[in-house]
Amino acid sequence: MYIHTVQEILNDLNMCIVGRKPFSIIRFGDGGLKFIHAILTKDKDNLKLIIEKEGLPEKNVKNVLKLWVKYANQANYIDSPQVYFDDGVFWPRIKNTTRKPISIKTYRLLAAWKRIYDSIGITNEKYCNPEFNYLCMAKREHYINLYDVLKDRKVAFITACPKAVDFLNTKKLDVDLFKIVKQYDNHYENSFHKIIKTIKEKACDYDVWLVSSGELGRIYSGVIKEMGGRTVDMGFMAEVWAGRNLHPRLKRFINVDPKDRLYLKFQLEGHRYLKYI
Repeated sequence: MYIHTVQEILNDLNMCIVGRKPFSIIRFGDGGLKFIHAILTKDKDNLKLIIEKEGLPEKNVKNVLKLWVKYANQANYIDSPQVYFDDGVFWPRIKNTTRKPISIKTYRLLAAWKRIYDSIGITNEKYCNPEFNYLCMAKREHYINLYDVLKDRKVAFITACPKAVDFLNTKKLDVDLFKIVKQYDNHYENSFHKIIKTIKEKACDYDVWLVSSGELGRIYSGVIKEMGGRTVDMGFMAEVWAGRNLHPRLKRFINVDPKDRLYLKFQLEGHRYLKYI
C-alpha cells in the first residue's frame, strides 16, 4: 500500500488548478471512523453524541454515510491511518506531549480502518496521510507547501472560524469566507443547505476551496469536486490560523512556527520521518 507524499499531492493539486480539473481530498480520521462504526454496530449512545456535536439530524444519518462513500470513491485522495502502524514511517498516534497512549478503543478503531472502509464500500486506494492538513503547511527547504499553491489565486474557505480567513488575508492571500455555525449549533439546519446552494452556484468561481467543516464537510468537498471545483480538507488547521494552539498530540513532532503561525515547523522528533512525508 502506498501513501502519497505531500509534495505529490500538492503538485497534483497545482496541475489541476492550471488545467481547471476537479480535485478533492477527503479525510476521515478517527472522528469519521467513530461515526461509521457507530452506525454499523448500532451504537445509539455514541451516535447520539456525534449527532448533537455535528448537528446531524438522526433521520439523515444513513444518507450522510451514503454520500461519504460516494464522494470518497470519487476523491483524488482519501486518508489511511495505516501510517500509525507501520514502524518508522510516521510518528505514533498519542494523546499528548507526554506520549500518553490513545485509548484501546480508539487504537482498535484506527487499526481496523481498512475493514471499516471495505464494509461500507469505500474502494478508493489513492491514500494520503491523515495529518495532511497539518503537513501541507510545514516549511521545508526546497519543497512547496499549500501556501505556495494558494498564492495569487482565488480561494474560498468554508469554516466556522472567520478569524482564520482574516488572518490568511493579512498574508496577501485572496480568501472569501463562507461561514458555517459552530459545533452544537445544528449545522445541518442552520448552514448545510445554504452552503450546498453556494457551492453549486460558485464551485468554479474559485481556484481552490478550503474546507474545515466537521463531518458534513466531507459532503461539501464531494459536491465541490462534482461541480468541477478543487478542494482541500483543512480540518483543525483553521483553528490554528484563528490563533488557537495545535493539538498536544502533535507538538513533539510538528508545531506552530514561532515566527509565523501561518506555517508549521517540524520538531526534532519529527525530522526522522521527513523522507516518508
